[in-house]
Amino acid sequence: MLRALIPDGAQKDFADILQADPNQMWRITSFSWNPYSSPLTVYMHGKITSNTLQLTELLETRKLVHTPPPKQQQKIDNLDLELVAEFTRNPFLKLSQLAQRKNMKNQTLNYHYTSHVKPIRLENEVIINPPPGYATRLLQIKTTQGHEEHIAWALSSLHYVQNTYALTGTGTVYTFLFPDPYEEKQLAETLYTCTAILDFTLFGYVTANKRYTVPFGDIIANGRYNIGIVYEALHVHRRKANYDIYEL
Repeated sequence: MLRALIPDGAQKDFADILQADPNQMWRITSFSWNPYSSPLTVYMHGKITSNTLQLTELLETRKLVHTPPPKQQQKIDNLDLELVAEFTRNPFLKLSQLAQRKNMKNQTLNYHYTSHVKPIRLENEVIINPPPGYATRLLQIKTTQGHEEHIAWALSSLHYVQNTYALTGTGTVYTFLFPDPYEEKQLAETLYTCTAILDFTLFGYVTANKRYTVPFGDIIANGRYNIGIVYEALHVHRRKANYDIYEL
C-alpha cells in the first residue's frame, strides 16, 4: 500500500508514473491515535491501556464525535517545508547549527520558524512502537457507506492503533494496529458483535513501515508540484539527484 499526497487534477498522471490502475486509487481521510484526546485511552499504574468495552458504544454512535478544527490558510515556501522536515527528523535541532550548515543567515531561519513553522508544530508527540515480536497487522473493515470516517476515528482511539484510513464513499476502512494477543481477542469479539461493522478481514502484516517527507528542491516550485520529478526518481536512476530525501 502507498499513501501519497497528489496534486488536484494529477491523479491520472500519478497513476501513469506508478504504472498503476487509476481505479485502484481512492481519496482517504486519515486518523491517528492521540493520547490527549482519545476517549478510550487509560493511563494506570505506569501503563497505557484502552477501554475496549466502550469501543462498541463509540462505534455505534453513528456520528463523527471529533471534528478537527479548520486549518487557517497560510502561504508557505520551500524553506518552511524544509524546516518542518528537519525538525521532524531531529526535534532538538538548533537553528544556529542549521543556518551554519545551510550557509544562511540565522535571522532568516528564526523568522520562518517563529512566523510559519512554530504555530503548527506539534509538541510532546507520543508515538508507541510495536513491542519486539509484534508485527503490525493491516485490518480491512467494512461498514455502511457514509460512516467510514466515524468508524476510522473511533478505532484510532485505541492506543495500539497506529493509523486508520477511511475510503470515503466505499464503506471501507483500513487500520494498522499491533495489539497483544488479549487485546486482539477483545477487539475481534467487539467487531464481530458490533452492528456498525458489516465485516472485517486480516488483510496482511507490515514487515517494514517507512515514511518519507516530500523530496525538497525542484519537486516544489512556487507552491506547485512538479510531478515529473516523481517519474525521474522512479524510472531514471541518476547518480546524483538534485533534491533531498528525508527518511523518518
